[in-house]
Amino acid sequence: MRLIERDGSIEVRDTPGCLWLLGVWFIAGGALGIAMPFIATNRDELGWGPKALSILVGLGVVAGGAYALATTRWFRLRLDPIARRAVLERGRPFGGRESIPFAFDDVRSVEVRPGRDGDGDLVWELRIWLHSGQFLVPHGQPLRGEEHARAQAARLRAALGVPTV
Repeated sequence: MRLIERDGSIEVRDTPGCLWLLGVWFIAGGALGIAMPFIATNRDELGWGPKALSILVGLGVVAGGAYALATTRWFRLRLDPIARRAVLERGRPFGGRESIPFAFDDVRSVEVRPGRDGDGDLVWELRIWLHSGQFLVPHGQPLRGEEHARAQAARLRAALGVPTV
């Protein structure tokens, strides 16, 4: 997650480029595994059992790469202090885009919540709470390090004019 300040506006970006690259790598490797029974120099020496196994493993690897691409989102939070408006945009690399506009006056608080990742390690999540009770998360991956998460939350609070909770 990067917070960029320029010309009086603030933009928070979170792009999981490494996960997307990993997903593309898996898709390419799986496609090679699927193609091997048909393009390998020794393709005539193999029976249909090993060929079918190569195709099935390749399909599984392609599915894993496609899952990595389908489940990771990019996020962009644009803050305009002059108009006191903000827009949270999020989307997938090959999918649709969602845009959630809100006013600075709609923000009740910005908080940092602890949580656990899949390995059980401590991670942190920023939440922008609106007066309606809805909360917005301006990042895709949880943040590592409490100090970093609290510093980002403090910068967002200051930009939005929200008191510290």
